[in-house]
Amino acid sequence: MSSDDLRVTMLDRLRDRVERGDGDAVLEAMSLAATLRLVMPVWLASAVTGAVAAYRNHDVKTLDDAFGVQRQKGQQLPAAQSEGQNALYVIAEVLRLHALGKPIDAGTFEEAGATCGVGKTTAEKWFYKHKNDRADVYLVAMQMADVSEN
Repeated sequence: MSSDDLRVTMLDRLRDRVERGDGDAVLEAMSLAATLRLVMPVWLASAVTGAVAAYRNHDVKTLDDAFGVQRQKGQQLPAAQSEGQNALYVIAEVLRLHALGKPIDAGTFEEAGATCGVGKTTAEKWFYKHKNDRADVYLVAMQMADVSEN
């Protein structure tokens, strides 16, 4: 599979969720398309323009409403901010260590976490969360670590 095919496949993984109206998936797909420098496919462009039109036409009050997204209730802001500011670096460090021949295991998470100022459990949680659910962050981390696959 060529790298272009892989990029399109990664974006297509989100199609069903976007077409079902999952606002988080719309935002994820927009970010992924931008990160991968892909032209937005029709299914994504339709979802984005529909949300923007709803906002501009005052059908909804906020962009959150337009895209159908909201913050988790009870979410701890400091923890969310820490993840938003540091997860990318933790993931890149795990991938860098793995590229040097270290297995992706507790020791690698501990080492990457220590380098980035977080614990082993947090490093592991962020790594798998972003690998599985936040492809845009994971891809940027791969670029930072100068790896193509893990």
